[in-house]
Amino acid sequence: MRLTGQSRIVLRPVEHAVITGGFWGERRRINREVSVPSARWQLQEAGNFRNLELAAGLAEGEYASNLWFLDSDIYKWLEAIGWRLADPDLTPSAAAQLGDFLERAEELLSTAQAEDGYLDSYYQVRFPGCGSSSCSGDTSSTAPVT
Repeated sequence: MRLTGQSRIVLRPVEHAVITGGFWGERRRINREVSVPSARWQLQEAGNFRNLELAAGLAEGEYASNLWFLDSDIYKWLEAIGWRLADPDLTPSAAAQLGDFLERAEELLSTAQAEDGYLDSYYQVRFPGCGSSSCSGDTSSTAPVT
C-alpha cells in the first residue's frame, strides 16, 4: 500500500487499537466479566480438575469421564486467562482473582506431572504406570510395552 497526501488511512501500532463498543466490545466484556471467571467452576463441575487431582495423588476415585482429552479444556482456559490479564479494561480485583486461578492451576499441573515430564490425567489415572514412552497406546490393557 502506498500512502499519498490524500490518503485517509493512518497507520498506528497495534497497541494503540482499542475496541470500545459494538459487537466485539460486548463479546470482550462478557469474556472478561462472565465467561473466563465462571469457566473455572464449569471445569470443576465437569471433573476436569478432579482428574488432575487424581493424577497428582491428591484424591482417590474414578476418572470423571470416558473422554481422554479433558485436560485440554484446562489449557484452553489458562490461555484465556492470559489474554484477559492483558486486557486494559480488567479491574485490579478481577486481575487478582485470575492470577489466583492461574497460580492454583499451575500448582496442580506441576504436582500431576510425572517425573519424566508426562502429563495426561486420562492415562495417568486409568492406566497407572503408563507414561510418555512406557505404553503402546492400546487402552484395552494397562500392560507396559516391553
